Amino acid sequence: MDACSAATAPSTDSFSTFAFASVPLLIMAPLTAVLNLGGSALAIGLIRGLVGTVAGIWVLVLQVLAIRESLILSTGRAIAVFLIPFVLVLLLACVGGLLIESLAMSTLNR
Repeated sequence: MDACSAATAPSTDSFSTFAFASVPLLIMAPLTAVLNLGGSALAIGLIRGLVGTVAGIWVLVLQVLAIRESLILSTGRAIAVFLIPFVLVLLLACVGGLLIESLAMSTLNR
């Protein structure tokens, strides 16, 4: 195996495992179509919300397992790898919001 194919193998493995981990979300489209055929709006909303929440949690767990298996990590490290981008984006959004707020306040105080 040459170095180039060895370097690209983990990314294709990660892509395919994430794709398979996201398959439960495909349940939502047919379920929504069937639920929209009839029934009360409250029941439809409750069922769709419950199934969406369960499918979302299931996908999160499967994605952590996909990271764990494709990168050969412990479960704790896989959770950290999964959460770090979300935490970084949240921090950047907070810093950006504070920057925009300070610019707006300085403009209003002129």
